[in-house]
Amino acid sequence: MSHIKKAKLFVVAGIFNISSVYALENLNEEDLANVTGQDGITVAVILPAAGWTAQSIGLTDKAVLPANNATILAKTVGVKVCNEAAINGACSVVGVQGIKFNMDFVGDSDGAGVGGAMLNIQSQLFGTANKLRVYIDKIALRNNVGGNESTLIDFNNPDSSGKDYFDLMPSDGKLFTLQLGSETASSHMFSFGTTVFNTIDFGEIRLTDKADTGVAGNGRNLRFKLRLDNVDLTGAGLDINPTGLMFTTPGLTNMNVTFSDIIAGSNNTSMGTIGIQGLNLSNHRLTITGKI
Repeated sequence: MSHIKKAKLFVVAGIFNISSVYALENLNEEDLANVTGQDGITVAVILPAAGWTAQSIGLTDKAVLPANNATILAKTVGVKVCNEAAINGACSVVGVQGIKFNMDFVGDSDGAGVGGAMLNIQSQLFGTANKLRVYIDKIALRNNVGGNESTLIDFNNPDSSGKDYFDLMPSDGKLFTLQLGSETASSHMFSFGTTVFNTIDFGEIRLTDKADTGVAGNGRNLRFKLRLDNVDLTGAGLDINPTGLMFTTPGLTNMNVTFSDIIAGSNNTSMGTIGIQGLNLSNHRLTITGKI
């Protein structure tokens, strides 16, 4: 109770120490013209040193009977920001760093003077952060009967904490922009600005058989290392149209895709390396729709 009394006394003392009091008055047009305010808000998320991880994220396809429901899962999914300016290797936290969301509430996005209301959200790294580490252990399929689960894709690229990952290091620190409402004519609902990833290295990926027993495994898998180079997502975007979810890549003109150290079965004999050099996906459109 003593703490409550002290708080009340502090508030009362603060009120009586106000040096000037202004009455409510009407503002004329000149006064109103000089009034300014903040342009949107900024939310900075400072992640813990170990990053943030979810046990699983799932998407469920529901049937008429709950027992027939099926769920596709991403297991051990998370993010972490890193001070290092190179993919793979160490991922340390130095100073204050994290992910920042800049939100602007635009009342007239197209300059037409009517309508055009839009919410613009831009995500980017801030502070000493240079790259974003994305954690994912495996992709699995689960039915709704007894939690029966089978691994489809197993990622095998652990960092010092033992969690599988790949690194994203955007050229300018900007990750994406989300526009809801009347997005600008030159943009998308979900868009990328000048975003270039020199290399995205997924490490080893395993396509597994139902009888495979894990990373150590019994050889019932096809495994390879996957690396993408020159991933230019500048101007790329996601939109929703009457046909479904559409992904466009106007600047993806010279991407290299490499599958290396390809091994099938338990004999550990590499079949070598294959890949695609100079893949041109400029103005490519990928449309995703639901099953009819």
